[in-house]
Amino acid sequence: RGWTYRAIAPGAQLRSGFYSSRYFVDPARYRLRPVGRYQRWIRYGDDLLLVNVRTGRVIQVLRNRYW
Repeated sequence: RGWTYRAIAPGAQLRSGFYSSRYFVDPARYRLRPVGRYQRWIRYGDDLLLVNVRTGRVIQVLRNRYW
């Protein structure tokens, strides 16, 4: 509620609600590189973000890849 899409860049920090398990994406389904420890691919609008789930920092952004 009250959420609007805003482009995210690597290095940005997300609040935990944006990278909870309900937004996790299976890397194999989207042919993404495997994740390291404490990293998860998440859906953010139509983008896929690689996030360090301990810190909330965005590591990588793939634009318009969620379909």
